[in-house]
Amino acid sequence: MKMPKRIILDSSALLRMHTKRNKDLLELALMRFEILVPQISVYEYLFTKACLGKNPDHVMAVLKELYHIVPPDDEIIIKSAIITKNLLKSRTKMATSDILVGVTAIVKNALLITDIPEHYNPLKKYGLDVISTEKFIGELEQLALGLSKDSSEAISKQLSEGI
Repeated sequence: MKMPKRIILDSSALLRMHTKRNKDLLELALMRFEILVPQISVYEYLFTKACLGKNPDHVMAVLKELYHIVPPDDEIIIKSAIITKNLLKSRTKMATSDILVGVTAIVKNALLITDIPEHYNPLKKYGLDVISTEKFIGELEQLALGLSKDSSEAISKQLSEGI
């Protein structure tokens, strides 16, 4: 899959990416992508971390340093309201926070990364592009392997040239 330059992480993806296991992959993602995080996802993430005994002020400072945090501006709010109305008309239930996150991805023309892509299926007809965190991690692992191979080949070439 060709990955876009801009991605959005929801709170579930943030939780998955901020584990010791995925530390190196997160660093790679930060180098390769413009990563946006909707403000509502920041709230959900901070709430979870606070429940786990973490200092929300410290966690927020780290998030601000790593990511571009996207507040719900007028365009996002208006588009969310229109889409919510349409979903209600078609009797499609969807959490308000998921609508705001999905519409942020649509407005910012970004690929949404989430543990639960099926929650966002109703927004696909509005232009949402979404993949699972698992698939994203797999793509990052492939990218890392490719970079390792390129580095190994470059080192081998330098050694063979006597550098």
